[in-house]
Amino acid sequence: MKGTDSIRWLPFLVSLVSGQDRNAPSGLIRLPLQKVQASTPISRASDFASKDAVYTGNMVVAKLDNRADFGYYVDITIGTPGQPSRLVVDTGSNQMWVTSRACAVASLCSSSDNDSFDPTASSSYLDQSAGRAENITYGKGSVAGRRSKDTFSLGGSFHMPATPFLLVSREDATLYAQSAHTFTGILGLAFVNGMGALHPALAAQPGMQARTVLHSMVMQGLIARPVFSLILTSVGSLAGQGVQMGQGGELVLGGVDPFQHSGALTWYPVAMNVGAGYYWSLELTDVQLAGSRIVPDALLGRIYAVMDSGSSFINIDSMTFQNLYDKLKSAIPTLSRDQMSNLITLASCTDMATLPTLSFQFGGSATTDGTRYFQLAASDYVMNVSGTCVVGIVPAAPTQKDGSVLWIVGDVFLRRVFSAYDLNGQVGLAYSVNMDSIGMGGSDPSTVESASGNAGITSSPGDSMSRGNLTFPYPLPRSLGIPLLAAPIVRMFGFLALCIF
Repeated sequence: MKGTDSIRWLPFLVSLVSGQDRNAPSGLIRLPLQKVQASTPISRASDFASKDAVYTGNMVVAKLDNRADFGYYVDITIGTPGQPSRLVVDTGSNQMWVTSRACAVASLCSSSDNDSFDPTASSSYLDQSAGRAENITYGKGSVAGRRSKDTFSLGGSFHMPATPFLLVSREDATLYAQSAHTFTGILGLAFVNGMGALHPALAAQPGMQARTVLHSMVMQGLIARPVFSLILTSVGSLAGQGVQMGQGGELVLGGVDPFQHSGALTWYPVAMNVGAGYYWSLELTDVQLAGSRIVPDALLGRIYAVMDSGSSFINIDSMTFQNLYDKLKSAIPTLSRDQMSNLITLASCTDMATLPTLSFQFGGSATTDGTRYFQLAASDYVMNVSGTCVVGIVPAAPTQKDGSVLWIVGDVFLRRVFSAYDLNGQVGLAYSVNMDSIGMGGSDPSTVESASGNAGITSSPGDSMSRGNLTFPYPLPRSLGIPLLAAPIVRMFGFLALCIF
């Protein structure tokens, strides 16, 4: 995010492992999001060979791996024949990029030469750069490369020719350190105005006109609905102890798996006034700790939540953060706050049991349960990193020119709350189920929405599918933020600088 700093501490390493094979239901491609170790280069051939995937023309399902609860990745291939790449799943940015073989060989990218993309080895590669280099700049970190197109594949059975991406020839020092052999690029899935005409403010910004892979899938009729969903799982106390196979969660492209969430989804309209409709942003109407509001009255009506899977923590404004810290400190006097990083640390992880519940309320839902609160227990918002427990909330929320504040709601929240993203302009939220109890990828295909299903969003009993008369005549912009977990980091470096708004 613009204005946020990478929090570097708690040196932990995470290693990449392959996910377990699963039986994929009809209409779904299943791919793992993986947890990786920063010190271990990605072993692509054996790693990717174990990924299963099925595509029947309706949906794609990607199983995710988890980097010690600080990052979620998906395996894809680029080119003909396909060359494997591991990408950060990032709902806060719009572009896809992968590192080039030349960049790795020259040590300008942290990936190794055997897990980066070699365009000379692909018969379908197209250079779209016209000899010009382009940059993607995040709040912390940037990459440079050339605009390209090639076949994008998931799991071996889904293929989309001539997919745009940036072939990276250089990572700056910040991004180089944060990637640390754990991934080779980013898969951006930002809202970018949905499926309509691009907002003029975005159209004027280089890179913000780029449509996401999801938009391309929809426009080419490769998936049933303009919807994707995420469930992220946790390794809990195992964080920092390597990759836990197949326990990262799932990314579904083209629908929603009802077995991934508990109860009905509540749908909230995307706040189109935030970043000219670039982000998956929702109005945030209330935040409570132990039943008491912690958002200052002066900020009520001015806070928006950007749903960002590329951010490890939740970034909030400094005034609310101070209120949060004071209340937590009153509950646990031994709790401490680092003056440089602002990380709140528990003297003992056993203190977690005495911390109160944190509750979020979002606005704009037309359903009867639109006033619901989503609650995070201390075990949700406190992260155990190799025996050290830290609160996954930091004061790093950017402010727009109109005075509104953008909270970056990252994986700390998204692990507890299942999220569905509809390019028609809404986000659906419900509590996540325990993936271990149902088995990753164990969906019954008859329950997953197809093109003829109920709006292709969810078939969960009792779900209200009403969308009112929402119409959003805009499409997409550019990159938001990613958490780019470095070997010793615990968060993201941010969302792309949308400083024009």
